[in-house]
Amino acid sequence: MNNFEDSNKYSWYPGHMRKARYLIKQNLKNVDLVFELRDSRAPLATKNSYISNIVKYKKKILLLGKSDLSNPSVTNLWLQYFKNKNCCDGVLAVNCKNFKQTRNILNVCGGVLRERGFKKSRHIRFRAMVVGVANVGKSTLINSLVGSKKARTGNFPGVTLSKQWVCLNNNIDLLDMPGSLDVENKEENGYILELLGCVKYGAFDEENVAFELLKFLKNNKKDLMQNIFGLNWQDEEYELLNLYAKRRSFFKKGGEIDIKRAALFLIEEFRNGKFGRISLQTPKF
Repeated sequence: MNNFEDSNKYSWYPGHMRKARYLIKQNLKNVDLVFELRDSRAPLATKNSYISNIVKYKKKILLLGKSDLSNPSVTNLWLQYFKNKNCCDGVLAVNCKNFKQTRNILNVCGGVLRERGFKKSRHIRFRAMVVGVANVGKSTLINSLVGSKKARTGNFPGVTLSKQWVCLNNNIDLLDMPGSLDVENKEENGYILELLGCVKYGAFDEENVAFELLKFLKNNKKDLMQNIFGLNWQDEEYELLNLYAKRRSFFKKGGEIDIKRAALFLIEEFRNGKFGRISLQTPKF
């Protein structure tokens, strides 16, 4: 695994993420509820420890996003895990691009509000804050809830650089906040955050991340590795990445293998679900 702490020299934690911490703390008093969004493929690695600490006295609904990319059986285990821990007022797995799924969030939201005495009225507005690490899908979630593209989105961190209030309906306003990477166990979770796109390209060694992905797949997805690499699937990660590059015809001028391009392409294929629904973390009860 590459040293995540060393990636500081690439400014993996830019100024807008520091600003996010300040904005979240300053605006917390203005909201009735917090939606914390994590990646369902790695719910612990994508936990924002700073957010979890400062919002612990607020009503909170935990959302495990990108559920269309995670192993559904493992995701169900995570749902049970968080319910058992009683760390939030509700927990849901959701594909933020699926309108029907995101609307279920409002049903859970309504139940939480009724518990705290909030009564529906066109004269009363309810405010919620959407928080999470960078590029976890906060703006995509808001756009799905609203039904139109009100918040900026992109498949890379740092799209939302300041807070954005979005009107959901006559009763609810949503506050989209910039992502921040206040995570626990950076050394342990570093490559996962890089693999999931929570850290921008250029802030990490793509080849090392590709090696870690191949190592994970060798240990957990033997059938997939056999389909991709055949009898060679047990080779060392470097040899596998070279083979992958050859099969994709990734060569530089002169015929040299373009290992960096192969690493980037392998990472992108994983991020986009080309290898199937894979979870990187499994709960321990």
